[in-house]
Amino acid sequence: PDPVEAPYTSLLSAFRPQTKEGAGGVGLIAEVLPKEDAAKALEEALRDETGFADTHPSLRDRLKALGKEPRLPEPSAQSAAEAFLGSHLTPLSAQMDAEWRERITPMWRERYQSAQEERARLASLEEKAAGVPLTAEEAWERANLTEELSGEEAAVPLYREILDRGDATAFRAVAAFSVGRLLLDKMDPAGITYLEQAMSEDSDATASALQILYNFHKKNGDEDSAKAVYNRALRHADVADEAEEERQTFISKRYLPHGLTPEQINAIKTQIAEFSDAGEAYLVRKELAHFPEKPLYVLGVTLAKSWKRLNREKDSTNLTNALSAGITTLPGEAFIVVLSGTNAGLKKRLQKVEAALIYQKGK
Repeated sequence: PDPVEAPYTSLLSAFRPQTKEGAGGVGLIAEVLPKEDAAKALEEALRDETGFADTHPSLRDRLKALGKEPRLPEPSAQSAAEAFLGSHLTPLSAQMDAEWRERITPMWRERYQSAQEERARLASLEEKAAGVPLTAEEAWERANLTEELSGEEAAVPLYREILDRGDATAFRAVAAFSVGRLLLDKMDPAGITYLEQAMSEDSDATASALQILYNFHKKNGDEDSAKAVYNRALRHADVADEAEEERQTFISKRYLPHGLTPEQINAIKTQIAEFSDAGEAYLVRKELAHFPEKPLYVLGVTLAKSWKRLNREKDSTNLTNALSAGITTLPGEAFIVVLSGTNAGLKKRLQKVEAALIYQKGK
């Protein structure tokens, strides 16, 4: 429940070789980093290339600009803090420890309480799972909590179970991403298939999945595969930009039927009915060239008794704002448009779409 006492003071010795006295005399109990690991880390870092999206040159390019060869530095007998701060180092570290504890304690205790609640929730889900099958939502929650509280090893089979369920469509992509991420963290190439599955089912996973794949191939020293993934990421970024531009407006060459269930439509109608200024409502989908699996809806609403209104423009703006805040049952991105003024002509186009009229005031 309380934070550690002295994080800054601990850093003074954390990265130094430490010794202890025992039966055999003084012996080394910790090394900063074994030389073979340090050499491997340097080798991996030198494989990185400066890309278009990088804010800084790669290590290799920096060394080339300096006219220096890469090398592992010898352990330093004196830290930079010791060299620059001298006798002020110890009291300054103690002061920073105290300030850190004062600042972090409230957040630390809040997170501690949250963690206890998460542990209790996980225990409850485990107990339920031992007796009856969990819902898809509960299975996803259990897998997430298990990874956070019990580690990756315990979480992977739970994520895989979600992929095997027939009722967990909403969680398939993110479960596949989780399995792929965790396997590649262990340098297990089986994770590639799972990340490819995640990207095929949800385009939102693509950028992150490609970054993980790129890092995996780099660490493996597979430059050809890494370059292929990098080029793929560039192409995806271009498509994502075009998709974002496409979603900036509700104007479309063609509108499609909304494709929602009667239950979903009834939920939307119930919310629209709460607004006395709403006359009719038309719901369609915008035809998209990019990522059509993520629908973009257009909800067009007319002003009730608009012919009686002295200030239609102001009333339209007020209704648009009210509907935007009050309609929460649309299952995805949506534009809410009041069909008056410059948007009045849109009504005729929406009326031509099958089943677009979903609400009429008083009916």
